[in-house]
Amino acid sequence: MQALLKANPGGARATNLTGMLPLHVAAAFDAPMEVLSALLDAFPDGAKTRTAEGALPLHFLVASDRPPAEEKVAAMLRAHPTGAKEKAPKGAAIKKTALQVATDKGHDAIVTFIKAFDKAQHKWPFAKYGTRCVYQAAEMK
Repeated sequence: MQALLKANPGGARATNLTGMLPLHVAAAFDAPMEVLSALLDAFPDGAKTRTAEGALPLHFLVASDRPPAEEKVAAMLRAHPTGAKEKAPKGAAIKKTALQVATDKGHDAIVTFIKAFDKAQHKWPFAKYGTRCVYQAAEMK
C-alpha cells in the first residue's frame, strides 16, 4: 500500500462511482491495520468522508459479521472522533450512526470501546495516553 500511495499520492482521495474511497473499501473488506493506517496517513479526512449513501468508513468497519479489531476502530476514531455518533445528512440512505450499526450487529465489546473512547476524549488526550485511556474511561462510573 505504501508503494502504491508513493507512486500515486492522490490515490487515497480517489472515489468510485458510489463515492467510496479506498478507506471505505479497506474497512468493508477488513484490510490489515497497515493498510488502514497508510490510507489514513495519506488522507486523514477520509475518515470523515461519506459515500453517496451517507456511510462513513467506520460504518463499513463495524457492519461486518465479525467484530473489528479495537485498534482499527481506534484509528478511525482518532481521525474522526465524533464519527461513531454522527448522524448522516438529511436525505441520506444511511439512517443509523456507526454506533447504532455496531449495536445492531451485536458487537458489544466494540460498542463499549466506542463509548469509552468518547468518554476518554474528554478526560485524557489520546495522543498522550493511547489506548490505555480508553480502558481507564471504561472503568469510570
